Amino acid sequence: MSMRNGRVATLALTAAMAAGVAALLIGPIRSLPAPDGGVRMPWPLLAALIAAAVLLEVHIQFRREVHSVNLVELPLVLGLHLVGPVGLVAAQLGGSLLALVVGSRQTGRKLAFNLSLALLEACVASLVFATVLGGRAPDGAIG
Repeated sequence: MSMRNGRVATLALTAAMAAGVAALLIGPIRSLPAPDGGVRMPWPLLAALIAAAVLLEVHIQFRREVHSVNLVELPLVLGLHLVGPVGLVAAQLGGSLLALVVGSRQTGRKLAFNLSLALLEACVASLVFATVLGGRAPDGAIG
C-alpha cells in the first residue's frame, strides 16, 4: 500500500467513525436516560478526569519492548454511572481534546482520528451499558 493510499484509508476511516458518532448522537444516544442513581457528577469534572487519564500514561518495559498503558477506562466507567450519555460524550470530547492538543500536541489527521475513536468509544459504551441495564438502576448488581 502506498503512502497516499494509507492516508486516504485513514481519512475514510476517520470520516466513517465521525459519521457513526453523529448518527448515534442524533439517534439513540440522545434518547437514552441519564443514570437514576443518587450521586451525579458534572461532565466538566469528568472531562478533567479523562484528560488526566489520557496524559498519565504508564510505560512498562519488558525486555526490549515498551508498552504504554493509560487508565482512560476508569473515568469512562465513572461517567457511565454518574453522567448521562450525552454528558459522557461531551466529557470525552472535552477531556480528549484537551489532552491530545495540549499534552500530546496532536494536529490534523491524527487528532481527528483519535477524537473520532474516543467519541465512538463513549457512544458505544453508553449504548451497551443502557442495553445491559435494561432500565434497572446502575448501582445494582447488573450495573
